[in-house]
Amino acid sequence: MVKWSLLVAFALIAGACASSGEPALHDHLSKFADVSIGECFSFEEPESTTVSGVEITDCATPHTYELFFLGDTAATEWADVDTFRSEAVAACAPALEIYTGKPIADRLYDFAYFTPSVREWEAGVRTFGCYAFALDGSQLSDSVLAVSPSRRVARRDLVEGICFAEPSPDLVFTVEVEDCSEADREMIGSVDHPSLSDMYPVRMPDDAQALCDTMFSERSVTGSATYFAPSPTGWANGERTIQCLRVLPG
Repeated sequence: MVKWSLLVAFALIAGACASSGEPALHDHLSKFADVSIGECFSFEEPESTTVSGVEITDCATPHTYELFFLGDTAATEWADVDTFRSEAVAACAPALEIYTGKPIADRLYDFAYFTPSVREWEAGVRTFGCYAFALDGSQLSDSVLAVSPSRRVARRDLVEGICFAEPSPDLVFTVEVEDCSEADREMIGSVDHPSLSDMYPVRMPDDAQALCDTMFSERSVTGSATYFAPSPTGWANGERTIQCLRVLPG
């Protein structure tokens, strides 16, 4: 099991790596792989890096974690920590915001994730899971699932014509979709940054603004242009897309 805090991950401080041990489960414990999305659970923080099992509980009773996402890793070997970390940010962060209906920048919840053990990996298991916990470390006594259907969509899934509320300036993984008559931003289109370098462009803000201004001019779009640009972490993971947005009149 690997546990990462999102805010720690952005500081590039490594979390614990799973060991190859396969401890015997107690009768009341389950494996991580047996937990389903929406189930709540707790486990004792281990002295080593191996979690012996988790105790699944009703979400209405005190617990520490809730599983909200499952995916398949693209890692080619079990020890590929860099791929696991980039997948966690790329998949778990927007999934958490959509699941809870709240942006991570609100600092209510954070996420961690688990990956297959060595024996599971050798048996062909490639599933990783993301689970939420209270950022202040307190126990939860209810599900973190949004009470009403979330209107949040992953930033990477924006298409032309979608309007949304202006997001927090940092940690933007999702946006809250709104009617264009009430929204702050409209997705106009996207363009790839022309740089082929692995080094993050020092003039990214200027480059992104110029690319979007050009798009607006070519398409005769009225209004002011702004943008979403790759973060340094995203750039290192191969992201090159600039998303051009129109600032809607308030």
